[in-house]
Amino acid sequence: MLTNENIWITTKDNGILLINNLNYLQIFDNEEINSKIGIKDILNFDKNILIGLDNGVLKYINKYNFNIETIAFNGSSSIYKFQKINENEVLILFSNMLIHYNLKTKTKKFLAKNVGQKTIFIHNIDKVFVATNFGVVYSNENQFKKIIGESKRLSHIRTYALNQRNDTLLMGSTKGLYGYAKDTLFPFKGFREFELYITKLYVDSINTIWICTDGKGLIAYNNANDIKYYGIEDGLPSLNCTDIVQLDKNRFAVGTDKGLWIYNLKTKNSFLFNKLDGLNSNEITALANDGEYLWIGTSKGLVKCKIDELKPNPEIPFIEITNARYEYNGKFSNLDSKLNYYQNHLIFNVSSRSLLAGKSKNYYYRVIGLDSNWVHTSDSEIELLGLNPGNYTFEVKVYNEDGVPCISPASYSFTISPPWWRTIWFYSFTILLIGGAIFWWLKMIKKREAQKYQVQNQINEFRQQALQSQMNPHFIFNSLNAIQSFLTINDEKNAMLYLSKFGRLIRLIFDQSKVKLISIEEEIEMLKNYLELEKLRFKGKVDVRLVIDKEVEANEQDYMVPPLLIQPIIENSFRHGLFHKGDGGILEVIFTLENNGLKCIVRDNGIGRAKSSEINKWRDRSHKSSGLSTTMDRVKILDNNQGKMKLIINDLVNNDGSPIGTETIIYF
Repeated sequence: MLTNENIWITTKDNGILLINNLNYLQIFDNEEINSKIGIKDILNFDKNILIGLDNGVLKYINKYNFNIETIAFNGSSSIYKFQKINENEVLILFSNMLIHYNLKTKTKKFLAKNVGQKTIFIHNIDKVFVATNFGVVYSNENQFKKIIGESKRLSHIRTYALNQRNDTLLMGSTKGLYGYAKDTLFPFKGFREFELYITKLYVDSINTIWICTDGKGLIAYNNANDIKYYGIEDGLPSLNCTDIVQLDKNRFAVGTDKGLWIYNLKTKNSFLFNKLDGLNSNEITALANDGEYLWIGTSKGLVKCKIDELKPNPEIPFIEITNARYEYNGKFSNLDSKLNYYQNHLIFNVSSRSLLAGKSKNYYYRVIGLDSNWVHTSDSEIELLGLNPGNYTFEVKVYNEDGVPCISPASYSFTISPPWWRTIWFYSFTILLIGGAIFWWLKMIKKREAQKYQVQNQINEFRQQALQSQMNPHFIFNSLNAIQSFLTINDEKNAMLYLSKFGRLIRLIFDQSKVKLISIEEEIEMLKNYLELEKLRFKGKVDVRLVIDKEVEANEQDYMVPPLLIQPIIENSFRHGLFHKGDGGILEVIFTLENNGLKCIVRDNGIGRAKSSEINKWRDRSHKSSGLSTTMDRVKILDNNQGKMKLIINDLVNNDGSPIGTETIIYF
């Protein structure tokens, strides 16, 4: 069967055979084939191709009728390089001698001999340069001495490749690239810090120097700041490059020991040309381009191929997953779509079939759910280790040796279940359990706090009641003393008036002592009765002023205060400040608002607290005036450390620092 100009032959016992559409020329005889003699160099003429072999034999081949003329030189060794002089004359460099040969007259002229000659080049200054193990020598062709070593020496560096760029001679050596121009030898700079073993130099149509190396791949050199390195990652099949030619404006053919690499400088695409494409060997030794054909020399013969027909393998490869397993405790089992958490060591075997492709494949795989990036491998067995629980899809695709991909990747979807302690129901149960425990704990704390608050309220209430019970007998005792003083001086009228007002006040006090809060209206009514009693007791010696802010007076029912809190303060002013003053006493009781809160000021112009304490020193130390201290205790209890309700006592002084009274402020 003929397809794409290739011939496919089916056999009974030997499968399918492919005869590729390449022109293969058998230029070796049986003895040469058995000796594995290869092509060292190819020189293109107008109508002929000159081939130099390892055994020192020349093959002169007609391009059109493929007649082959064999030319042998007695005592010659391997042919290393041809240097064309014109269509009839050529310099032939053997490993041990240099010969001038006329292809038309079949005459030869011995020029020189040496051991370890590598290459030859005629520079445009009409000098012949020969590279040897001991450096580069040069001379005019007709002036070469019999021993090349006696010729003029350019360098002492072992050199394997020669060429030129403009007027500069290029020398590729085991120490890198050197140039020679205007009688000056200099190294090319900018290369990476590794030793370059240069095997071939080629200068393309735009003066880029292409450097073939042994072990470092291919290098394109424009200048010290523009150097490109090509290696395996760029598609180059081997880092051992033997030859390079330019096929057209953008394409280059690079010979390696693993096939012919075709590279497009513009598109950056490349493909491999090897035995699968019809070559008789993957070891490329020499290349030549005559404009229509590429002549490929190998270790087993010569192949010619039309340059326009050098194309990638178009066959689309097929990919499939042939086996899917998991390993646990050293045992392998078939893979299911659902796996346990410990079944997370997976092995996939993949296979690709292609009639025109080689055995080596470029596989790319990824695991969706783990990573979306494709991973390259040439192994058909792919292992996945230590996968976490989750949903995954394993995908694998393949490219043939020329970069043609399969139509679609093969895939396998599976789920790895989490352990029971990492399942949603376990998390939910744990959250509910912890939440319930926290709720119960908070509820118990809240309950204990409520109980504590309730107990504290009861304690404060009992203390408040105790303090109120302390105030009632204290006030009554003071009032009875006042009535007694009226009776002592036989002032029955005032005694009866005082007693009447006292009775009404007692009724108010007893009513208010039963509640926690009273309105400011009730408080003012009680204070008015009390102040009238004190005015009677002091017989007009004290001017009592009750001042109520208009806003307070307009909303007397809205402001609530603890009962019997202000009266002890007023009583303290009468008893300690105004009692010892005599005439001209003034007492002010002021109700006002501050920061939306009620404020009460009790101010007197008495003798002051310091003077009063000094006068009362003569009293019995066992006697304690508990009115003010009791009031202060009540304020602390009622405020409950909130900082809103407080009692402040200020000593009033004049400019010279002498006391002029006392001011007490209560904030509710």
